[in-house]
Order: sequence, then structure tokens, then C-alpha cells
Amino acid sequence: MTTTSSSILARVSHLRNVVAAWGSFGLAAAAGLFMSPFMVESLGNTAFGVWVLISSMTGTLNLLDLGVRSAVTRFVAREHAREDHARAGRIASTARLIFLGAGGIAILVTLILAAGLALVLVTGVPAGVLSGIQRLDVIGFSNIGVEVVRIVLVVLILHNGGGIVGLALLMLLLALARMAIQERAVARMYPELRLTFDRPQKEDVSAIVGVSLYSTLIYASANVIAQANSLVIGAQLPVAMVTFYAIGATLPVYAGQLNWPIAQTVQPRASRLDALGDVAGLKALILD
Repeated sequence: MTTTSSSILARVSHLRNVVAAWGSFGLAAAAGLFMSPFMVESLGNTAFGVWVLISSMTGTLNLLDLGVRSAVTRFVAREHAREDHARAGRIASTARLIFLGAGGIAILVTLILAAGLALVLVTGVPAGVLSGIQRLDVIGFSNIGVEVVRIVLVVLILHNGGGIVGLALLMLLLALARMAIQERAVARMYPELRLTFDRPQKEDVSAIVGVSLYSTLIYASANVIAQANSLVIGAQLPVAMVTFYAIGATLPVYAGQLNWPIAQTVQPRASRLDALGDVAGLKALILD
């Protein structure tokens, strides 16, 4: 394959990832803006306020991710570029064990919602691997599909009086569906990757922790900003007041996340170029 054709394929892959990332983000933002009034009307101010508080508390438990998914993305991208598939498999396997432990802690803290969170954490491994091999289009389009199903089922559940319990069970089932889709995609697109439950090697744990600490600090600050206000309002005022805050805060929250699709597409490609020693490519990626 010539250098020109490789460059064209890389650009097409990057464009595909960008479209999928922005499409997924756009649908989630639109659903958040337009579904909230319907949910308030169906549940009532107090029940919707309770749902927001539950989501805020379980959202805070996402800190148990500990930046591990970002580490998986970085190291899988690097080892995939170097064709060191055994090391990539050890990194992903170590991350899965870390997530299983974190998910167990989450389940001990809460029940149904935390079980869904545990699945979300474990799903971070295949999502990180897909990001690492620059197949964010699979993540994006699977998220779009799951989000469409979520919107339809939320309407049906609330229309038939399912309430908060029905919504919680729906989140659990959707987490299972997303995990199955992404696990299957990893098996098909990266067959050389082998996940095991062998004892993690010290160098792999150190590599993941070294990267994840910085990601955790960044994510923790963003998470506190996003979740703390609802918890404070719920603690100091009637729960129904959380509803009015949550509706008003939706737009600025999504506005503050506009850079996320860019970061999601740049990180794995930058890691791959760094592994290949392509300084010119890195400069072009950042500056162009």
C-alpha cells in the first residue's frame, strides 16, 4: 500500500470517527433537551426530582472508572500500532479486572442502578479497545442505536405507568445490550486480542495507573461540577425544586461538553502516531 493511499485511508477513518462521535453526542443532547419535559409531565415534579438525584448519585460513582478507560485507549492504540497484540491483551485484561473490582464496590453501595453502573464500568474495556484501534464509529453508532431504543422505551414505560423502577430496569438492560454489542465488535475487529483472567503483571498495572491518575483528576473535577448542584439542592430544598434546576441546567451542561467528541477522536490517533514515531503526523493532527 502506497503512502498516499495510506494517508487517504487514515483521513477517511478519522472522518468516519468524527461523524459517529458528533452524531452520538448530538442525539444524546437532543434527547436530553426534549425528553425532560415529557418525563416531568409523566412522573411529576417530585418523582422527576428523585430520578435526577438518583442519576446524580450514580453518576458520581462513575469516578470508579479511575481513568482506566483512557489508559486502555492509549496503550491499545500504541501496542496495536506496534503489532504487540499480547501486550494489548494483557492491558485490556488487567483493566477488566480493575473494573470488575470497582463494579463490585458499586454493587455494595447501591442495588439495581449500581448493577447497571457496574456493567457500564466493565463496558469501558471494549469501548477503550475500540477507541484504541480507532473504531470510534462503532462506539458512536452503537450509542446512537441504544439511545434511539432508550427514547422509545422511556416513552412506552412512562405512558404505561412504569415509573422510576421501570426506568431503572431499562437502564440496566440497555447497559447489557451496549456491552454485548461492543464485546462482539472487539472480537470481530481485533481477533488477535486475547482477554484472560490471569494474574495482572506489575508493569501493566503500573502503566494503567500512571495514565489513569491524570484522567481521574480531570474527570473528577468535571463530575463534581456536573453532579454536585443537584445533590446540594436536593439536600437543602424540597426534592421538587431539583426538577426546575435540572431542566434549566441541561443546555449549559451539554454546551460544556462540546469538546468531548474532538478529544475522543484525537486521543487514539495521537497515541498511534506517537507509537510509530510519526512526529510530522502528530503536528498535522494537532495543527490541522
